[in-house]
Amino acid sequence: MPRVVPDQRSKFENEEFFRKLSRECEIKYTGFRDRPHEERQARFQNACRDGRSEVVSPKLDLFNSVQSSKNGAGWF
Repeated sequence: MPRVVPDQRSKFENEEFFRKLSRECEIKYTGFRDRPHEERQARFQNACRDGRSEVVSPKLDLFNSVQSSKNGAGWF
């Protein structure tokens, strides 16, 4: 799929793939599966504070490495 399409809003609202992604769904943290729950929880929170994490959406069969940036006004 091209990075830019002529009518992005229409594509987002009408294509099934994007409608699935826009719904609220469960995600799971995929890092450090061999570690105890408390340690995994702490590592996930630290990764989120650092602006990165690996999550999977089991219902959508989607793996995503999430990265965010922080500007002077906050997270975006």
